[in-house]
Amino acid sequence: MKGSNLGTIVKRLRQARGWNQTELAKRARLTQGYVAKLENPQYPASPSLDVVLRLARALGVDIRKLVKPSRARRVCDVRSGRQSQQVKQ
Repeated sequence: MKGSNLGTIVKRLRQARGWNQTELAKRARLTQGYVAKLENPQYPASPSLDVVLRLARALGVDIRKLVKPSRARRVCDVRSGRQSQQVKQ
């Protein structure tokens, strides 16, 4: 769905706060270059769960605002060593 990828959502939230990429990077403890790449639709975003959590905290939003709940659940399950029904093959 156009306009709903992680980078686009992060960019919208960042701009709504009047922040530039450097400000978001500082608050999320990331580099400005990483934020720029994440927001660039030409690059597929596949950040770690830690990065998504940092972004959510910096932006003051629930992680579900940044990722689809089903995707977040799969990532959490995989990282904890469990396999959800959606991950099993």
